[in-house]
Amino acid sequence: MTHQEIFDLIVIGARGGGYSAAFRLANADKRVLLIDSLGNLGGNCLYEGCVPSKAVRQATIMVYNSTQANFFGITGSRAAGNWSAIRAYKDGIQSRRYSQHRLEITQTTSLSFIHGTGRLLDAHHVEVTDLDHSEMC
Repeated sequence: MTHQEIFDLIVIGARGGGYSAAFRLANADKRVLLIDSLGNLGGNCLYEGCVPSKAVRQATIMVYNSTQANFFGITGSRAAGNWSAIRAYKDGIQSRRYSQHRLEITQTTSLSFIHGTGRLLDAHHVEVTDLDHSEMC
């Protein structure tokens, strides 16, 4: 299916900069289309950077702190790291953040999102391939 829609601005890439820009523009009463090929809103920080690394880091700090507890007069068995559980914890945090971002988009009426790719045709036209619905917009 091929159809045309008119937007004030189209942002290609929903990583940190694109995601923030799209919301700022939408909140300034611009009709905005946000396109991302990964479909993971928030980019590197949420997908493979800050958020997952800090979740894993916090878990390892907890395990380490349990090895030092005796210095504070705390006794008992030491905590052991369970990589599967730590990964599930990290995945849960990412999943909640992805859901929050998707909800924010649905609640912002002047912002539309397409999981797809965008290609500039000229100064006023963008060809969009919707990867979820296999259509051109």
